[in-house]
Amino acid sequence: MDGPEGIAGQLGPAERSHRSSVSSVGARAADVLVYLADDTVVPLAVENLPSLSAHELHRAVREVLQLPDIALDAFALWLVSPLLEVQLKPKHQPYKVGRQWTELLLRFSDAPDDDVAMGGCTGQQGWAPRGAEEGQL
Repeated sequence: MDGPEGIAGQLGPAERSHRSSVSSVGARAADVLVYLADDTVVPLAVENLPSLSAHELHRAVREVLQLPDIALDAFALWLVSPLLEVQLKPKHQPYKVGRQWTELLLRFSDAPDDDVAMGGCTGQQGWAPRGAEEGQL
């Protein structure tokens, strides 16, 4: 990934095909990549990822993109896979929702159990702000 940390950048096709939303840095810190609707990536370093709320993640994205406070009301965070898209409420914990992804697929998608078992999501959910009405940033 080119550019300084905290600056949004465009990924090429090769990077997009291998993107991963979380990579471990240490026991308490983690690098998180948030993908916007246009596949622009916002890299973040967060503490205590398992207990991070969607509200805290949303605020971090807003700060990096230098958006006004009203952006918290205008945009939402989503976990997205080819089989399911879930809009996160501020109290949700994205990491924990991602860990329950298989169960969510089985409950809320119409995908055959075999597709879910084969890794319908493969653990590479994108955390992507989307416009509240328009579906884009």
